[in-house]
Amino acid sequence: MDSRPAADAMLTICPECLSIIPGSTSRHISIVDVSNPASPQVLGTFGASDLNQGGTNLVQLAGNELVVTSQNPSNANAFNLLIYSLADPRHPALVSNTTIPYRFAQGLVVEGTTAYVATDGIQFDASGSISKQFGDVLAIDISQPAAPHVAGLLFNDQAAPDGHNTNEHDFVPINSQLAYVADSTSTGIPT
Repeated sequence: MDSRPAADAMLTICPECLSIIPGSTSRHISIVDVSNPASPQVLGTFGASDLNQGGTNLVQLAGNELVVTSQNPSNANAFNLLIYSLADPRHPALVSNTTIPYRFAQGLVVEGTTAYVATDGIQFDASGSISKQFGDVLAIDISQPAAPHVAGLLFNDQAAPDGHNTNEHDFVPINSQLAYVADSTSTGIPT
């Protein structure tokens, strides 16, 4: 039985003059001077020893911190939530690296002191057919960056590491009280 993320997600670019972007091949985070959009310059890299190499890594800016999800590409039962201090943007410092017991982060949005993570995955049987889909939307409290924790889940009817019986592909907050969640309606059971 093999489990893997349903799709690789796009990575977010921080909207600052000093942007931080994840590396697509070497799996590190690059510090890029984008003050001249016609000629961006890599100033340095960090995080290579913290990120799961070959896995999906998502980033979001949260005030003076960078929030990162990082996981293995297959058969994962959890992902890591990393928080870096950007007090000195040219020299980010790892504040925490916390294991979150849900798998296959596909979307990351930070609103205030909460990181919302959409998860999704597909499980295959021995013949290669889809045997189930799973995912959820996690609300992770990052108010204390050194000790983030799962504060709530949208469904969680299957518990960790799956959460729910559908893929939750992404999460978009509309305002402080409303969000849209893109998910699938198929459970993976043959119809």
